[in-house]
Amino acid sequence: MDQLAIAVNKDEIVALGRKFFPTNYEKDKIQYAENAFSQELNYFRIFKVHEKQFYLAVCYDTFGIKHKNIL
Repeated sequence: MDQLAIAVNKDEIVALGRKFFPTNYEKDKIQYAENAFSQELNYFRIFKVHEKQFYLAVCYDTFGIKHKNIL
């Protein structure tokens, strides 16, 4: 039911993201995020390491990023 990505450092969770772009098969079977930038439990899915930003994507989200011209 849940497909999540999580980023942690040595002390805490720094980012959390739920899959936002399910396959046609998954649409009625999983809980997915409203959109590519939805927060999950008050965490953003974009996080920084030093000065670089990273985006958490779950499986088929990478296709969704390209398909919807996100980022």
